[in-house]
Amino acid sequence: MKTFLSALLLSGLFSFSLPATAQYMPSTKLQASFSQQMQRLDSLASLPDAVNRKKQVDSFWTELMANKQIPFTEGDSVAFLYKGSADSVSWQGDFNGWGSRAGGHIFNNRGYRVGKSDVWRMIAAFPQDARIDYKIVLNGREWITDPANPNQQWGEADLIQNSVCQPGSRKRLQQIRKISAKAS
Repeated sequence: MKTFLSALLLSGLFSFSLPATAQYMPSTKLQASFSQQMQRLDSLASLPDAVNRKKQVDSFWTELMANKQIPFTEGDSVAFLYKGSADSVSWQGDFNGWGSRAGGHIFNNRGYRVGKSDVWRMIAAFPQDARIDYKIVLNGREWITDPANPNQQWGEADLIQNSVCQPGSRKRLQQIRKISAKAS
């Protein structure tokens, strides 16, 4: 397997960019369950005082970013998150045929503003070993890579697409990082 991955990397058939660190060290706060973290975000985003709400949500966001937890994943659950000004936010990716019908069903890819914050969220479930390419769509027309997700891979037509690394695939990602470090 390592030889195969090395051949893909060296041949240029497989390309990606990864953060410089290969270790994932979650903070104790981030060891809370998926539902606890989402409830925490809901509570912070609903604080009545606007100044305190912004401060608390920004702190939570910084914590997630520092621990490379955007998108936030646990088991088969994924919370796609976006922080910024927008009238609407949605997610398009290989999980929904890049906007077409997925498996004959329409995948609800619409994000919802969390409380009174500038954070948008879409929750979905995927197999634990899935790796999903996606983009964020702002206001129904502006497709962007996820500015909070450092894991990106070149997709079709040389467009950069982000990838979600589910917990079940984290070990595989660490193996790829080691191979990449040896190849460079």
